[in-house]
Amino acid sequence: MTGPESEHIPKKSDSDAAGELHFSWMEDLAGRTGLSPREAEIARMVAKGLSNKQIAAALGISAWTVSTHLRRMYAKLDVHSRAGMVARIAVSSERPRRGEYYADGPPDT
Repeated sequence: MTGPESEHIPKKSDSDAAGELHFSWMEDLAGRTGLSPREAEIARMVAKGLSNKQIAAALGISAWTVSTHLRRMYAKLDVHSRAGMVARIAVSSERPRRGEYYADGPPDT
C-alpha cells in the first residue's frame, strides 16, 4: 500500500513503556507556529494528505472536532485553506543555512 494510509499514524492507544505518548516533533512544531500540540498533530496529518474523517478516526475524535481545530489553526496561522496551512508550517520550519543569519541578526552563541 502507498500513500497516507500506508504510514502508521499514532493513535491514542499507542504508547511507550511509561504509558505516555512522546512526540517531540509536535512540541517543536507547536513552539514554532503557536499551535497547540494537538493542533500540530492534526497539521502533520493534514500534510500527509489525510481527510478529516481519517484524522478523526486515528485520534478518536469526531470529524466535527477536527473541523473546529482546523478553523482555529487557520486563524492562528492567518491562512484560508489546508494547502495554505501546510505551506505556512513548511516556511516556519525552514532554518537558515550555514553562513546565513536570521532576520533579527545572528543567533546567540
